[in-house]
Amino acid sequence: MSRRTPLATFLSVSALLVLLDQITKYAVVASLFLNESRPIIPGFLSLTYFRNRGGAFSLFAWFPPFWGRTFFIVATLAALVFVFYFHRYSPPVTRWGRYGLILIFGGGMGNLIDRVVHGGVIDFILFYYGDFYWPAFNVADSCISVGVALLALDLFTNPYGEPEAGEPEIGQPEAEPSGGKSSGGNAPGGAVPGGKPPEGRGSN
Repeated sequence: MSRRTPLATFLSVSALLVLLDQITKYAVVASLFLNESRPIIPGFLSLTYFRNRGGAFSLFAWFPPFWGRTFFIVATLAALVFVFYFHRYSPPVTRWGRYGLILIFGGGMGNLIDRVVHGGVIDFILFYYGDFYWPAFNVADSCISVGVALLALDLFTNPYGEPEAGEPEIGQPEAEPSGGKSSGGNAPGGAVPGGKPPEGRGSN
């Protein structure tokens, strides 16, 4: 038994997350003008169409457009390659950590599409209270944040990498079914492999 999520599951769930992210962004672009806001819960939550050309919390948004776009595309690709490598060759030992990798990969792909197609990430979920505004984000950002939290949970709850119950360590063979022949044991009838047949049982 392998503790790694099957590749088909990893890619298919990631693709579903990307699809959900892109559908919500398309709906926002189709229904709102840039910087237009539509209250959902007055005084607390609104849908506001932003374009973020920087990183998380608009970091490095002051980069020139071409260099900023190039930098974040390359950085995102590098992060996705690392996450995929982590999934294939050194997966977390808990299912929470493995779920976290899928969320991070799907979220990263969603924002990468934005940067390639639009030159920046489309954000639209805005929480605020009074004069305090939390930076706007999107579904992909939410996936990444939850994924990082799950990886942190995996790290702090299982710092020594112990496998979960029912899962063998990587490289550890599975137990043989009961009743099977053990290696190095005697052959049926008491005969020793490679030895002479027992007396009295051979033909004259």
